[in-house]
Amino acid sequence: MRIGIKRTLPWLIAAILFVAMVRKYPPGAVGVFTWTRWWFEPSAVSTKAIFLLKTYLQPALLSFAWIMGFQFQMRTAPGTRVSWIFAVVFASSVCMMTAWRTLAAGPSMLPGYAVGIEAAQTLASRVHAVTRPQRTLFGKTFRSINVIWRGQLHR
Repeated sequence: MRIGIKRTLPWLIAAILFVAMVRKYPPGAVGVFTWTRWWFEPSAVSTKAIFLLKTYLQPALLSFAWIMGFQFQMRTAPGTRVSWIFAVVFASSVCMMTAWRTLAAGPSMLPGYAVGIEAAQTLASRVHAVTRPQRTLFGKTFRSINVIWRGQLHR
């Protein structure tokens, strides 16, 4: 399978923008934190990794869950129980408010937040619909979640 420029260019641009934002807004206090000082600090590597995960991965996962929850709610088939949709929207709202709270910590959280939104919007653009077909397993019927991707429509 050949990977073309149309597929790699958006990801390359996103990676370059993420690195530029991380360099412009490093984690920690402005003027105090530098990447050079971070590399030579005598702390354990695991402590540094946990710090970076909290700084970049937490807002990325929260914003990803926020966008995917709302997109999932919009694409569910009519006839889905209101209580189920309410739970999805409530969880998405909680993720949104928590993501905004992490942004209040400073601009260093912005790159992770932006990457989470970009990834969720990209993934959501590939989803055509979400259905809940009825299935039987060991004589019991239940409903599962079935995602219909845009690529499956043309087969």
